[in-house]
Amino acid sequence: VTDWNVCDNDNNGVAVFDLTEKNAEILGSQNVADFTVRYYENAVDANLAQNEINGLYQNTTNPQAIFYSIENNRNATCIVTNSFEIEVYNTPFAQAPTPIVLCDDNETGIQTIDLTQKDVEILGNQSVNDLKVTYFASQADAENNTNTLDSSAYTNVLNQETIYVRVQPNNLDNCYATTSFEITINSLPQPNIEERYVICPDSPALVIDGGDFESWSWQNSDGVELSTNRNFNVSNLGSYQLTVSQTTNGVHCENSQSFEVLSSGAPETMEVEVNGFSDQIDITINATGTGPFEYSVDGENYQASNAFVVFPGEHTVFVRDLLECRVISEDVIAIGYQRFFTPNGDGNNEFWNIIGGELYPDSQLFIYDRYGKFLKQMNPSSKGWDGTINGISLPESDYWFKYVYSDNQRITGHFTLKR
Repeated sequence: VTDWNVCDNDNNGVAVFDLTEKNAEILGSQNVADFTVRYYENAVDANLAQNEINGLYQNTTNPQAIFYSIENNRNATCIVTNSFEIEVYNTPFAQAPTPIVLCDDNETGIQTIDLTQKDVEILGNQSVNDLKVTYFASQADAENNTNTLDSSAYTNVLNQETIYVRVQPNNLDNCYATTSFEITINSLPQPNIEERYVICPDSPALVIDGGDFESWSWQNSDGVELSTNRNFNVSNLGSYQLTVSQTTNGVHCENSQSFEVLSSGAPETMEVEVNGFSDQIDITINATGTGPFEYSVDGENYQASNAFVVFPGEHTVFVRDLLECRVISEDVIAIGYQRFFTPNGDGNNEFWNIIGGELYPDSQLFIYDRYGKFLKQMNPSSKGWDGTINGISLPESDYWFKYVYSDNQRITGHFTLKR
């Protein structure tokens, strides 16, 4: 027969028992009409069948042994005795513990938490040996004692959760108390600094703002603390680390971020080579300095190659270091010409001239036929040649030119007249 444990709401250690409720358990499968069950306070009374307990019984000690006998109704001398214990348990209390607040050290918002760290706080002055503490995700689960959480290694789902607690005697499920507490995962403070900083030759001062936090610790690559101020004045190249701290929900959290301070190999000078004399011109930009560099002919689109093919005209070329510390530029003139023109009255390609020649206002252009006969002299600032001499249209053919510009520099070539 199992012991009989009851919950005492007034916690005085005394309760009233109707011992006849044990009859069915004591008899088991035996016919109730054939046997009589009687109850006694001690073994002697049970064996002598004296001082039987009748009616409701209030315990006198706690716990207390209750003795019983089973008597054959057809033979009073045919009897067996045994016993079980009755015990009155005080209703436990569950003291609301302080919240669990953790720093999100792995920056996932998820932590594995030992909830049993709250057992002593929840139990207060109650015996740890006599009571058990279990944890649940809802009040309903705590009331029904279902879906118990893994209290030694609980993994949260949200960065703020309510955990529900049930306290009960080790061997009495229906005598319990509940409470709850919060779990909060604090986000780590996030210093807003770059992974890389550049000390430029034109602006060697570098001051880094560590952000709005409670404390700052700037360290070099050897872990030596260099400053505890918010703003850090960097004077040397190398690797550094900033550790910041912030107290949230009463818990002090830290976070570190590494960064590097580099020096830029800024360009010092540049020379531009302009080659070719046609409708496309080759430009090569040669820069001096540590490098590497990037190059551009429009100031917006940069490339690693220093070679470009451009249309004739005036251009501004650029060179900069990869960290954009310094940009230098130079204006260049790329003169050229169209390889053919079509003076047929359709409004397209009606004139032929030196492209970019207007940038040399004192230059002169001379045109010849294929046999070397001089046909036309003109200034490149004009509209250009229309393919006529004295109002007479010349036939389709190749024609030659000589262009004299800038300190008597000369360029010759030929082009085609098409009708």
